[in-house]
Amino acid sequence: SPLPSRLLPRRPGNLPVSAASFFTVDEPEVLLYTVKPAEVGQGIVLRMIELTGSATVARISSDVFQLLAPERIEQDEEGGTPLAMDGDGFLVPLGAYETATVRVGTGLTWGPVTLMADKGPGAVHLSWTGGRTPYTLRRSDDALFSTGVVTLVDEQPVTTHDDPALMDDKSYFYLAY
Repeated sequence: SPLPSRLLPRRPGNLPVSAASFFTVDEPEVLLYTVKPAEVGQGIVLRMIELTGSATVARISSDVFQLLAPERIEQDEEGGTPLAMDGDGFLVPLGAYETATVRVGTGLTWGPVTLMADKGPGAVHLSWTGGRTPYTLRRSDDALFSTGVVTLVDEQPVTTHDDPALMDDKSYFYLAY
């Protein structure tokens, strides 16, 4: 018989506090100082400046967004010259002390995860859909995941797990992300 389950909001994961950023700029002498919705066209607008007086090429990337069709635009968001993609990021050439305005399309690199649980003989069969690999699956003694937290799957490209270590007459809570 199916085990009751419910969808919980995303919980803290393995992301270190220092890495919590929507965008990464690989050149320390370049400051990304504006991120806003585009007023002209689709996507978001990024503004950055080279701070040290040396021409450079900055690589912009994101762990949160898929970056699509970047183009250098005027400050009023008109015009557009395509910028080169570099893997999951793009390249922005900057002259000494130059400010660049870039419009880029975005897509999410993550999605919600739906977790299903079925109690079988000797184990709970867990399966999930959605999101993006790799996945982490945790079990807890309480819904807040504050006691008895056990990591069952740690950043693996799998979408099922059988959890045999359970006691009857006890509630367990699962979280997949």
